[in-house]
Amino acid sequence: MAGAPCPIEVMRRAQRDMHMTEVTIAYGMTETSPVSFQSATDDPVHKRVATVGRILPHLEVKVIDTDGHTVPVGQTGELCTQQVFGVPDSRYGEELCAWIITKPGASCTEDEVRAFCRDQISHYKVPRYIRFVQELPITVTGKPQKFLMREAMVRELGLLPSASA
Repeated sequence: MAGAPCPIEVMRRAQRDMHMTEVTIAYGMTETSPVSFQSATDDPVHKRVATVGRILPHLEVKVIDTDGHTVPVGQTGELCTQQVFGVPDSRYGEELCAWIITKPGASCTEDEVRAFCRDQISHYKVPRYIRFVQELPITVTGKPQKFLMREAMVRELGLLPSASA
């Protein structure tokens, strides 16, 4: 279940009346492919409906205060995620691309980003394309518009759209 908090009685009725004992709770955003957190089928029902579950392995998240500092568990703040997007590739179907906004006064290179990634994640997760940008195209609610980022990279690189796009 997703989209809004699920009252425990609704969950119990779904399990009992619809025989859906393995229903889990999920939370995510379109921009994060789309589920970021999910409970497990072996979590007790009262835990499933009281939480969005655990962070899934494809993401890194943190919750920050208004000054940008990570807050302790249980405190309110802004949820921040990191992520990449796919661009067409004739061999693999898609390759990864990352757009990065550096902090004021900071700098890094594509090679430094790749070296950092190689020490942290599997080789196939290291973005092939890395661009440093001043801003991301966003919606009126502040969400990154990955489709516009993808379109810009397709134009820049002269790529043909993949069959899966």
